Amino acid sequence: MNKLANALSSILWVSMPMLFIGSAYFVIPKFELIFEDMLGEAPLPKLTEIIVSTPLFLWLLIAFGFAVFNYYISRKEQNGILCAASLIAIFLISGTIIIGLFLPVSGGIIKAIDEPQTKSEPAGTGQPM
Repeated sequence: MNKLANALSSILWVSMPMLFIGSAYFVIPKFELIFEDMLGEAPLPKLTEIIVSTPLFLWLLIAFGFAVFNYYISRKEQNGILCAASLIAIFLISGTIIIGLFLPVSGGIIKAIDEPQTKSEPAGTGQPM
């Protein structure tokens, strides 16, 4: 079990910083462009606004923190609980980012569903000839 936890924390030590840095450089800026095209000047949901406006150095700091923490737990003898805590934190942060980025999109879909749609006349029921 300890070898599995060591292998998992070593994988996390390398992959999670790359995930946060990749998100900060590539994914979040793409979503910013999508939001500008889709919403124009309309305000973003607060969670989305926080994610989009988070400075790059903070994303790098989060990535560095995960790298240091996972390196630390990969060197400890009994690291199962710490490795589980790291996984839970990663899933919570990643899930929050994903939800935050898709809130404006899902909000637009929900508004489109809630708006009453105009019924068009079926074919052949127009004015008599």
